Amino acid sequence: MKNIFILFLLITCAISGLQAQIAESKTNTIPKIFQLGEDENIYDELVKGYPLSLLEASNNDVKVAFDKWIGVLEDMQNYADKIRYNIKGVKLRLHVFWNENGSIDHLGYLLREDSKNVNDAELKAFLKTFVSRSQMDIESVRKYSFYTTATFPVYAERFSEK
Repeated sequence: MKNIFILFLLITCAISGLQAQIAESKTNTIPKIFQLGEDENIYDELVKGYPLSLLEASNNDVKVAFDKWIGVLEDMQNYADKIRYNIKGVKLRLHVFWNENGSIDHLGYLLREDSKNVNDAELKAFLKTFVSRSQMDIESVRKYSFYTTATFPVYAERFSEK
């Protein structure tokens, strides 16, 4: 009986480990930058792997979450200016997926209908280089994500306690 229990425990652990490996390999097959709507099945699996929202990773503080997000957009705009990529007039739907340490694992995007027309390959290249340089200064015990729209140039102001 003891041997059957140990065998059952080993099989359960092996299955659990295999499921984790499969989930990790699916996440690794998703490109760093992808267009939203390309593969809904992979996207759905990716969403499941990032259980927290940016708000939850910000300890449910709306001001902190908003300031962090505006910071990301300002960094994106500043980086575009630095490399002389004209992002002004671009309007996007974005779904950003952060690792626990604040680095971006994946970024899904879709050009909005009311955006200026841009070359998709150039936009994707810009986003890829931005993501490789971007670091959110929120650390979380779990992966987190944020789905929203973005418009450039950024006109929002950060909260202040004055």
